[in-house]
Amino acid sequence: MKANREQIRDFLQTSIVQYTEILKLMEQITQAKISLSVAEFSIIGMKILNRQKAATETDKTILALLPESLSDITIASKNTIRTGLLEQVVQLNHAITPKLVDIHSLMNSDLQHLKKGCSAMQGYKQSTRKLGRILNNTL
Repeated sequence: MKANREQIRDFLQTSIVQYTEILKLMEQITQAKISLSVAEFSIIGMKILNRQKAATETDKTILALLPESLSDITIASKNTIRTGLLEQVVQLNHAITPKLVDIHSLMNSDLQHLKKGCSAMQGYKQSTRKLGRILNNTL
């Protein structure tokens, strides 16, 4: 039982660190002062997804060990901190999602304009006249 308490404390601390890192990355997106490029959004998004996968694995382990250890005060306090971080992640997610949807829509619109422009320009190809056609046919 004591080993489980140490394990769950370690897993809770790991979870706290993981969600803190996720929050920092999400805050980079929500900061109005910073104008991020598409490549930077992609990099940050991939980092968030990778850290989220790791946090999910940690959370699965915590959920398996947590019910038998909630009576420990240090575990309960770490779980409270973790829960607060999860709530902040959810709030930032609600703030980020509309912004990312808007960016996606703008990028999609720009892409459609570029595609239409390319197809419109194809109509303006200069036709090459086959010079020397009569001469070549006689040879």
